[in-house]
Amino acid sequence: MLLKPALRKATELGFALTAIATLILAGCGGGGANTSSGGDVSTVTASVTPYKGPYYNGATVVLKDANGSPITLVAGGTVNASGVASVTFPSSVTYPLIVEVTGSYFNEVTGAPETGSTPLRGLIQSAGAAASGVPVTLVTETAVTDLQTRLGGFSTAHPIQAASAVAAMSVAGTIFGVPASAVPAFDPATNQTSDTNTLLLSAWAMAANGQSGATLADRAQALATGLVNPTNAPTSVVTQATFDAALLAMTSGASSVMAAGASAPSSPAIPTATYGALYASAVGAGGGGGAVTPSITGFSPTMGAVGTVVTITGTNLGSFTPAPIVKFGTTVATPTYAGSTSITVAVPAGLAVGSYAITIGGAAGTPVAVGTFNVTAAATAPAAPTGVAAAVVSGSQINLSWSAVTGATSYNVYSATASGVALNAGNKVSTVTNTSANITGLAASTTYYYVVTALSSAGESVASAEVSATTTVATPANTFTPGGFLTASRDMHTSTLLVNGKVLVSGGRGWDLNALATVDLYDPATKTSVAAGAMSAARYGHTATLLANGKVLVIGGKAASSTTLATAELYDPATNTWTAAGTLTNARSGHVATLLTNGKVLVSGGGNESYVSVPIAELFDPVTNTSSVMPGVHSGNTATLLTDGKVLFDTELKLYDPATDSWTATGARANWANGAATLLANGKVLVNGNKLAQIYDPASNTWAVAGTPFDTRSGHTATLMPNGKVLVIGGSSNTGALPTAEFYDPATNAWTLLTGANAMVDKRSAHTASLLANGKVSVIGGFGGRYNPQGPLSNIEVFW
Repeated sequence: MLLKPALRKATELGFALTAIATLILAGCGGGGANTSSGGDVSTVTASVTPYKGPYYNGATVVLKDANGSPITLVAGGTVNASGVASVTFPSSVTYPLIVEVTGSYFNEVTGAPETGSTPLRGLIQSAGAAASGVPVTLVTETAVTDLQTRLGGFSTAHPIQAASAVAAMSVAGTIFGVPASAVPAFDPATNQTSDTNTLLLSAWAMAANGQSGATLADRAQALATGLVNPTNAPTSVVTQATFDAALLAMTSGASSVMAAGASAPSSPAIPTATYGALYASAVGAGGGGGAVTPSITGFSPTMGAVGTVVTITGTNLGSFTPAPIVKFGTTVATPTYAGSTSITVAVPAGLAVGSYAITIGGAAGTPVAVGTFNVTAAATAPAAPTGVAAAVVSGSQINLSWSAVTGATSYNVYSATASGVALNAGNKVSTVTNTSANITGLAASTTYYYVVTALSSAGESVASAEVSATTTVATPANTFTPGGFLTASRDMHTSTLLVNGKVLVSGGRGWDLNALATVDLYDPATKTSVAAGAMSAARYGHTATLLANGKVLVIGGKAASSTTLATAELYDPATNTWTAAGTLTNARSGHVATLLTNGKVLVSGGGNESYVSVPIAELFDPVTNTSSVMPGVHSGNTATLLTDGKVLFDTELKLYDPATDSWTATGARANWANGAATLLANGKVLVNGNKLAQIYDPASNTWAVAGTPFDTRSGHTATLMPNGKVLVIGGSSNTGALPTAEFYDPATNAWTLLTGANAMVDKRSAHTASLLANGKVSVIGGFGGRYNPQGPLSNIEVFW
């Protein structure tokens, strides 16, 4: 009988594995793969337990990516006296990862210590696999070298050809879950790096319910030996029934071809489904026997430049002998993959622009026609942008502009603080589709250098000419100036500073004092507003929380019918759309929502439709869009996230600790100032309202009087400024909306009233104030105005 390629691979494993270990991985911290955030890392603890003994103290553990490039470890990498190594690496790595251990270990075949530089290698397929402790089998470089040697001899020693064996190996990789990116085609002629087959052998051993690689290989060896004789000419085909019967016999006991000195371990049966699928792939791949006729069902793409990868589909494509020969016209192209149902091949170099007939044949016989492929001219990257100009906006912003480039679909902006900006990921500060970019968050009095490149499907251009600009240091005038208008008048709305520097203004009440569903997008750079996507529900007295992913979560409020809402919805700046995001357990308006360090949102306070206080707090999870009620009575309408992650409920004198899900009392305070709470730069909290002010000190859990504000006010805003002072704006007293603002200075514990030329443009209450990246404050909407009757405002003023 003919030994099918995948079975032949199992046979070779029995000869090739010289040392195998099991690497148990346990992950913590950091987060998933393909993510990047500051100093975020994942910690992987590896417990190395070879088949017959541990690694010796001092062995080293190295991580590499699927291309074999080392991953820089944050910490760890050495096996301790217990045979355990702890490695810490960034969570931004791309899986799969190669695990490589070098040092002395116990050889399962010889029963003696193995020394030298020959490494063991294995595979971590995903972040989830690392975190869940999936066993990873390690194999030696010696085993892989032996396997490569045997693969290379297939074409002459047996009727099975090397290409068919490689195809079967690729199919095995699919069955055993090895990502295609980790298994490039094996080419004996170029002696390709053995990392590829190391990963595949590791996955092979993983596939059988955690059995050791040696056990699995030996059983496959015995199974194949009992079914076929590779030195004889093929006389029949191994049937599925014969295969399954032999499989069951082999998995019920020890292998007859176990390595010398190795006892048969007790282990679960090899899954029939796994080997059944491998058998089917082996039969389908064929070995060049010519018993079946290949046919073509199609190919894609039908046109492209030299190097374009073409996939040909059909049936029985593995029956070409000794291997499929693909031609474009008369030019031979080497397949990168050849299986029973598909062949992939790159358009060969040297072909001129024109049409070429694709054919597939073997060493003899009539080639099979595939179709006509049109070779096109290779696409070229666009030209570099010209006319690049840099304009200083403030001490923290520089705006760039340039001329459009023909064929460009987007542009990359690169920056550095020294001349000679390199085109690398660390210097890239923006990717835009238009011909300008506003660069914010810069340091004052600093010179920045910029270059711009153009991108298209053909690649990235060279860099533009370099330009530079120096940010300024502006002294605030402590004055209010007009800042443009909203598209609609509104108060009791929310304003959220987005990651892109624009302000999302949602809902509120209009001139008829009914709830609004409309939304404005205000651009402080141009002082203009445009209508954004409308919310699904009109609402005022709601909350808006900027999440870590840049989206905005809106919760509760009152509807147009004055019905109190429990619904939540989510705004995505990338698509300018809103989607439903679950509901609270309790409807409420006039409440507060605090984003915790664990990503959940603490919702508390507010009132119901009868304006009765809601004495229940809830934890809302933006990941699952679900809310859970917190036990106890918690009705505070101010909640401040402290630097240690706890939350201060100042109206109730309580502290909530998310880490322990517990509540504790703060110290008593002399007065009951409330209305606005501000976390100061020193970690303390200023609470002010009704001409009273208090300071809470988390370190001592005590309250102290914070001077005396000038005005009695409620419905005001309090904004921490870059200089550490707190700017209190507007609000209302018993005479109506106020046109005044005042500063609190923590350094002197004193207040300064802004009047005269420093007074507000309009008196307003129930407005919003947003601190911008440039240190200015946008004061938006509210109830008031300089004329009677007062009402919701559409105008904006800027404090600087």
